[in-house]
Amino acid sequence: MRRLCAFLLFSMTTLTVQAHDPRTTAKEVGVRVAIEGEGNITLRYKSLHFNQPVYEKMKSDPQFLAMINQRVWNNIGSAQFEFDVVVGGVSIPKGTYEFGLNVESGDQFSLVLVEGSTSHKIPLEVEPTLDMPYLTFAIAVTEQAENLLFEGRCGKFRGTVSVVVPGLKEHLHPDEMPAAEQPAAEQQEDEHGHH
Repeated sequence: MRRLCAFLLFSMTTLTVQAHDPRTTAKEVGVRVAIEGEGNITLRYKSLHFNQPVYEKMKSDPQFLAMINQRVWNNIGSAQFEFDVVVGGVSIPKGTYEFGLNVESGDQFSLVLVEGSTSHKIPLEVEPTLDMPYLTFAIAVTEQAENLLFEGRCGKFRGTVSVVVPGLKEHLHPDEMPAAEQPAAEQQEDEHGHH
């Protein structure tokens, strides 16, 4: 009898999740970053609402966690890279990928990128943050020319990972450049002591 009750409860939960796929009511949003001379990185995704009771159930029930990851979180949109990048140490060739997150035990999350039969699961650095009721992503520049920062926020979590654009050069002003790289006119001025 207990087995039957457990099976019925699991089946009802499965049917409830199937009947209400949160992606059907979530707003589709997008983020695009244009890198001069390289192209664009474009994310399109469903801005899912953070549901604390469901999250708590995912943490306590490994079967439920696996099901929700597979049916919802692993595919919430698409990511298009018009050039090769390195995300969290993983080489990602240019192309269009299914884009999502993987919720893991211990309040950890991974970025999921899938193209055909190739799947990449890239761990995010997670830290607590102010409550964010809806899933949101951003891609920001950093002090290092070839490094971007991918950031995701939802609920009380902020996850980040580096996105490296190989070959992107650091922007230096002429007075910061080594003499060999300075424009010719400025090298001549420096040799004669003029600025």
